[in-house]
Amino acid sequence: MARVLIATSAARGQINPMIAVAQALKEAGHDTTWLCVGGPNDQLKTLKFELVRDTVAAPKDGSIKAAVDAINAQVHTLRHTLQHLSFDIAVVHPTLYGVIAACELESRKWVGASASLAAIAPPDMDTPLAREVAEIADARAKAFDKFGLVCLFRHSHCVSPHGQIVFTMGDFTRELAQLPPGTQQLGPAISAQRGEDAKFDWKKVNYDAPLVYAAGVSGESLQKLSDAASSIDAQFVVAGQARPSKNVIAVPFAPQLKLLGRASVFVTSGGAASVMEAVAAGVPMLVCPTSGEELVHSEFVRKAKNGLVAKAGDDLGEKLRVLLEAESACIKPAARLKDAFGMRDGAKAAAELIAKLAG
Repeated sequence: MARVLIATSAARGQINPMIAVAQALKEAGHDTTWLCVGGPNDQLKTLKFELVRDTVAAPKDGSIKAAVDAINAQVHTLRHTLQHLSFDIAVVHPTLYGVIAACELESRKWVGASASLAAIAPPDMDTPLAREVAEIADARAKAFDKFGLVCLFRHSHCVSPHGQIVFTMGDFTRELAQLPPGTQQLGPAISAQRGEDAKFDWKKVNYDAPLVYAAGVSGESLQKLSDAASSIDAQFVVAGQARPSKNVIAVPFAPQLKLLGRASVFVTSGGAASVMEAVAAGVPMLVCPTSGEELVHSEFVRKAKNGLVAKAGDDLGEKLRVLLEAESACIKPAARLKDAFGMRDGAKAAAELIAKLAG
């Protein structure tokens, strides 16, 4: 039996894949404890995972600079926390620099795990994320060097010497992926039981029309989506701040997995977990990235041809019409990827690998 510590932020994109892994570990008889930087969210409380009571302040925002700036303030508290925890291995989101530094300083074995593709994007990939990382690379190195640590990075992700788990498959990433040493693509990690209470009135859905589901889209892209909906013969479900209309159901939060099972098109900003879930569901995507890893993920979608990518100034209505065509070029690649992903249980594979690495 392995004793496993899972470390994530409170963001759903980090938590959701690891819920599936934690459940697989539990089913295999392993003990799991969860450290949530910034404090546990309602999902983890609902699912009744064993949670670390000590809390550490989260970075002020989701930027890499903020993660670097938080290292010094986090490490002391995290080292104290780790000293009082009994575990064989930590499974850490690779952008949690404070947790990683504390594990290294306490000589605790850790592996990286996430749905993000930043860790396997080419080192020379020219994106805003790569440029952001280049600007803070020296500061990041100095922040780790202050504790006598020298770490390997791929874009925003710290690469563990013990291994990296990415919840995707080569069928989707092969056109771009360049894997760091010890990195494995194990398949999707998706659980239907993840503590989300999303009330949704299915009676409002028009089952005679194709369904366009949108989530994580904001700002100008959300406005363009709302404008396009009025001229497209489809049912729109938008999770966010969209205006309801005759063919738009707007909700604060939606049951994403169920809607992806029904959707003809998924409109997304390109968050890691959402892209993984859409690929597993075989739904063509319209990706509207704004920054960071979203632009990395959009490039993987473009190369895999299971969706379209919207740039600033693009007509979203035009792209949606292309995706909704019966002979859309994205349908077959999306279906092929669904079949490939359906043959792999990334959560189970990750649990087995983690237990093996725990020794």
